[in-house]
Amino acid sequence: RLAGEAGKIPFPVFIEVNAADEASKGGARATDVSPLAALAATLPGISLQGIMAIPPAEIDDALYAGAGKGPPRLYLDLRQLADATGMGKLSLGMSGDYKTALAAGSDCVRIGRSLFGERREHAKA
Repeated sequence: RLAGEAGKIPFPVFIEVNAADEASKGGARATDVSPLAALAATLPGISLQGIMAIPPAEIDDALYAGAGKGPPRLYLDLRQLADATGMGKLSLGMSGDYKTALAAGSDCVRIGRSLFGERREHAKA
């Protein structure tokens, strides 16, 4: 509704996936992505683009494909999930892991820290 009021229809959205089931992060479980995508497809003004995830800061060696070479298995699984749900686009990777994310097939990376530097803490009033 707000996208329509702002004249931004269809509004492109991604479903956030909590890829490693971290308590500190939000997002859907991988098993919930297909039902969420089906629901989103019924919403007026929404253009579902794909899935996005912020992987754990430290990737356990067990999550890597093939003896620690190549992208982590987690990244490859997210790429497959995006393709399997028909959404296609994957937003994965940030300043610290964008090369790995691109190697795994990410379509979009978030590199704000590389462009603008570390965030500054705001003084509390």
